[in-house]
Amino acid sequence: MVAVDVAQAYADGRVPTNISYITPDYLSESRDGPAIAGILAIYIITTILLVCRFASRIFIVKSFGLDDGIAAFSWACFTAFMALCLVLINEGSGRHIEYIQYVLSMPEVEETEIVDFVAHLVYTATLYLCRMSGLAFFTRLCSSHPTFRISIWACGFFLTAAFLVQFFLILFHCLPV
Repeated sequence: MVAVDVAQAYADGRVPTNISYITPDYLSESRDGPAIAGILAIYIITTILLVCRFASRIFIVKSFGLDDGIAAFSWACFTAFMALCLVLINEGSGRHIEYIQYVLSMPEVEETEIVDFVAHLVYTATLYLCRMSGLAFFTRLCSSHPTFRISIWACGFFLTAAFLVQFFLILFHCLPV
């Protein structure tokens, strides 16, 4: 069945008719449902595991460490990233590139590009925080081993440098920002 927006794009003459594989059925294809289900499944599993971690730290160990705090902040960033992914899918960014080129209007494309840009920045920050939480966890475990602590700190500096490079590459990849 041909989607309404695809039919409108054909009626408006925005879709080229000389390219054989671009058909109304092709442009109407959507895998949004499975993508949304996958995103939500990963989010739910992550949330359950984090709640179990926090419960064990609070009720069994009876202390909450820096690694747990960073993990909580990482989860908050992950929540924002997940929400941005769902927004992008609902705006049509999960479709064929031809759908984005010919069916979406220019203001819709510009809006999805802005949301995608923010999603990349949030994702990069989320990964960095998750990695730092792991290093904080190993720092707590290896506090009595000076060699391990030096290695962990070296990894932390490397990850921070890599994060800054990646973050600024994303931030300044187009001018004007």
